Amino acid sequence: ADVRRAAAGQLGLALFANSDFGEAAAIHRETLASCLEALGWEHPDTLASANNLAMALRAEGKASEAEMLYTEAVEVMKRVFGPEDPDTLATASNLGLALLEQEKWAEATTLLEESLASTRRVLGRDSPRALTMAANLAMALEAQKRFPEAVKLHQERLEVLRQVCGRCHEESLMATEETSRALCAFSATDGAIELQKRTLQEVRADLGR
Repeated sequence: ADVRRAAAGQLGLALFANSDFGEAAAIHRETLASCLEALGWEHPDTLASANNLAMALRAEGKASEAEMLYTEAVEVMKRVFGPEDPDTLATASNLGLALLEQEKWAEATTLLEESLASTRRVLGRDSPRALTMAANLAMALEAQKRFPEAVKLHQERLEVLRQVCGRCHEESLMATEETSRALCAFSATDGAIELQKRTLQEVRADLGR
């Protein structure tokens, strides 16, 4: 049974990667039901299956159902692994995204802020998870037209990526674009132009014309 559940879970992930979100959700739903019956909520396989299903549901546009799954999973993970376990924090951040997709701005922002702060404390500001969460929070702030806060977060994230990955790394260049876009939304086009000019000079210096 364990092997069958694992195989079904892998199929669900492959379908998701192929953008077959409905089929992926159906597979993950069956897998979750099997895990719950055989293992209970507190087993890691059950929690992973719940997260996979919630991810597929979000991709289908079913954020409300995903919210319910994430909420249950977060409560269980807090109890079993602790509130500052990295996986607990990642699931809480995913819950924040599900709330954001339903335009539950205040709840989503609070959860994303708390998850980011704890992840930075536990894993460090330059950890991949912290950087991803920072991008998600910045997106939430932009959606609420809280541009000064979003710009600050983008700039902090960009600086970390430049230090960790290098100033011409793909991730750094993508973060530059996101920061520039936020500056433009904040009516700080001069800052955006200056940032893009500096980036172009660095790319030419490092990679050639």
